[in-house]
Amino acid sequence: MGTLVLLSGGMDSAVAAAWAKRTLPPPYHALSVDYGSIHNERELSCARKIADLLGMEWHQASVVLPHGMASGLLKGHEWSQRLAEGEHARERGLPVSFVPARNAILLSLAAGLAYSLSLRHIVGGMHPGDNFGYPDCRQQFLQSMERALQLALDEYPLQFHFPYHTLLQGEGDAVEAKATVIRLAQHMDVLPLLKYTHTCYQGQYPPCGQCAACQLRAKAFERAGIADPLLTG
Repeated sequence: MGTLVLLSGGMDSAVAAAWAKRTLPPPYHALSVDYGSIHNERELSCARKIADLLGMEWHQASVVLPHGMASGLLKGHEWSQRLAEGEHARERGLPVSFVPARNAILLSLAAGLAYSLSLRHIVGGMHPGDNFGYPDCRQQFLQSMERALQLALDEYPLQFHFPYHTLLQGEGDAVEAKATVIRLAQHMDVLPLLKYTHTCYQGQYPPCGQCAACQLRAKAFERAGIADPLLTG
């Protein structure tokens, strides 16, 4: 059976990985992907540390996205300077941090690796709080990807798990959604794991505290009434 977690190195995927170990069958594997984002280097080092702490075998993949892929998260793109504008920096109604079809790419890589390792469960940290800004976090899309990849692998019985879609039940408030993830970490007694996660869009450590991702993280910990282990040591 076995379980593969998409592990970015951020809070959502780290807590989802801890959830997977409590819920789904072993062996446990984690996949992290370098797709050329500004913060990938820092994220990948965090992901490897988290996988080690959780006793998961870690795998890394690299994807070279086409030149011209429009996202402020990608190295060298003109929109990267706009991330400092926070959640108001938008293009075509979506935040400039949106990477087109990113989750389709990540889930396809995860499915291929799971098939190769004879694993049947794939876990992702996508959640409803990201629905407005990131359409590839919508439950309808994620369910369709599960079926599409089963077909692509000749009806291989993959099962996708997105724990926050059940836990948050359509929660559309990004701050409350992230605060719920933090409370889940506390409930599962894995809050110290968040010390090793990365959020900052600028890839900085200590985090810049100014970008939209840093601001969201700060508001979520404040909403949850919990100190951020990344900042308190």
